[in-house]
Amino acid sequence: MSNKQQMPPEYAKLLAVIRRCPGVMPPNDLEHSMSTTPEPEVSSDREEERPDRYAALLSRSRTSAAETLVRQVFGELAHWQQETGKRVRNFRAKSGETYRLAVERFVGDLLRTRGNSESSGRIYHAMGATTFDDVPVNYDVFKGMLTGLVALGLVGFDKGRIAYRKTGERVVLHRRATAFWATDRLVKLAEHFGVQLENIRDHFKLEPPHNPLVLRGPGERLGRKKIKGPIIKYKHDEHTRKLEADIKELNAFLAGCEITGGEHEGYTRNFNNASWKKGGRLYSIGGGYQQMSPPEKRLEMTINGEAVAEIDIKASHLTIYHAKLKAPLSRDRDPYEHVATNRTIAKLWTVASFGNSAPITKWPPEMAKDYKKDTGLELAKVAKAKDVGKNMLEAFPALRKLEQFRGTDIWGDLQFIEAEAVFNTMLILMREHRIPSLSMHDGIIVPQSCVYKTHTILTQQYRKHVGAEPVLTVDPEDCYVDATML
Repeated sequence: MSNKQQMPPEYAKLLAVIRRCPGVMPPNDLEHSMSTTPEPEVSSDREEERPDRYAALLSRSRTSAAETLVRQVFGELAHWQQETGKRVRNFRAKSGETYRLAVERFVGDLLRTRGNSESSGRIYHAMGATTFDDVPVNYDVFKGMLTGLVALGLVGFDKGRIAYRKTGERVVLHRRATAFWATDRLVKLAEHFGVQLENIRDHFKLEPPHNPLVLRGPGERLGRKKIKGPIIKYKHDEHTRKLEADIKELNAFLAGCEITGGEHEGYTRNFNNASWKKGGRLYSIGGGYQQMSPPEKRLEMTINGEAVAEIDIKASHLTIYHAKLKAPLSRDRDPYEHVATNRTIAKLWTVASFGNSAPITKWPPEMAKDYKKDTGLELAKVAKAKDVGKNMLEAFPALRKLEQFRGTDIWGDLQFIEAEAVFNTMLILMREHRIPSLSMHDGIIVPQSCVYKTHTILTQQYRKHVGAEPVLTVDPEDCYVDATML
């Protein structure tokens, strides 16, 4: 090897093993690519603004190229296990299929995220025997697979951490799950078999979540940062079985629809604070269309070949809060138009105050950070939270009573009531009219021809669950005007 760089020792050994493996021999060009020094892997010190994706392990191969890639990776893993003594006997049919399927799901998740410019290129999952109940791969299989793929240089990982910090009389636990990423070697291997990152979603698609009903425990605060509560186990009863059946029915229906211009692979419905009456929003797996940036790009989507429209509930949480206090807001216009403050800033103050269960006087650090990422501006310099609060309290005096809800996590109550109205609207559209719809938490996306019917049903459901009339807007606006003339 005088005219080229020395092959890494682990790959020389790997190639020797692979050469003895029927049907798993890499061609010369793949051997050459392994003989060169690999490019740097995805950095574990990734840009914070691009989030890691959850390793749901729901990816399935959809092309012959992807299937060939999975067989190759599984073959290398199997022979590595035998070569290193991790496995004495060959895989039997059942155990072999279990590992092959685990490889398919893991490799698919890794490559889908590596090819997503909106993410960090990494996926994460807590590493513990009790943390794999929500995914279709068990802990022992995943751990055995991961050990081999890391040793083969196909997967990189950043070990999770647990930190403790004393805040007053409490000790707060801060967890960071283990993160994984596809190395350049895995990417090159995929490209060799015709699986390109540019169209990775054609090769690997997500199946609907097996356990779409998620219950989280109470969150914690690490200093001024709020930490999401852990996923907790629950026993099924008649209520949870119905909740789960409704989500699975919706996921199955939407799986039969053609959605372009934005990703959607299924929903989970997430409840908070260990209560089936807190939260309850629908979350698109991996973020999907809900995290598109800028949000206006969602209007470029199509459902079953038809352009979409978005129906938005204006000032939804503010409306629900006032309804709870028996002081309904006026429906003559968007409630935020009553405030002598920029609407976006006023809405941020409202979100933060409901999350705090009291009017805020300082912007939460995470909110200020997100605002700067989106706008490039310092939130505190654009508007002081104390000044915004003064304007909000003048426009909505009922917000002065917010402190009476301190300790109740009122934000969870507001989310639940809103989610009930939106989710039930989606179920009615599906069951009675066969109309597909997508949730935006405080709004719904539907085909443009279905705007009028959706507008009517959402108004009815909001009135039923909230006890007040919503102020709805439609974008593009002419969709609703055209529909009313039919």
